[in-house]
Amino acid sequence: CDGVNTLTSALPAEASGRTLQLDCGNSIKIHSATYACSTDSRNSDQTINLASACADQQRCDYTILVSSIGDPAPHCAKSYTAVWSCDGTAVQTTTIAAEAHGKVLSLSCEG
Repeated sequence: CDGVNTLTSALPAEASGRTLQLDCGNSIKIHSATYACSTDSRNSDQTINLASACADQQRCDYTILVSSIGDPAPHCAKSYTAVWSCDGTAVQTTTIAAEAHGKVLSLSCEG
C-alpha cells in the first residue's frame, strides 16, 4: 500500500470469481482545493490537481508550482487552501499563506 512494504495474501484454491480486499488504513480524501489571490476574489479551483497527486495515499507532500497549476491572479500574492480528510475522520482545512508558490503542502493520515 505504501509502495515500500509488500503484502502477501492467498485465496484458497479456485480463486476465480472471488474478491480479495486489501485495507491499507486511512487514506487522504480531497474535498476541495483553491489557489486564491489574498486581496480580491480571483482564484482557481485546484481540487482535481491536488486529488490527482494526493488522493488515496497515507501521506502526501505537494509542491505548489505556478508552472504546473497556473496563475489565476498575476501580480497578486496567493494562498493555497486544501479541504481534506482521512477515512472516517473529520474534515480538516490546511492553508499555505500567501505567497504559496514554491511551498510544500503536507497532508498525512499516518498515525
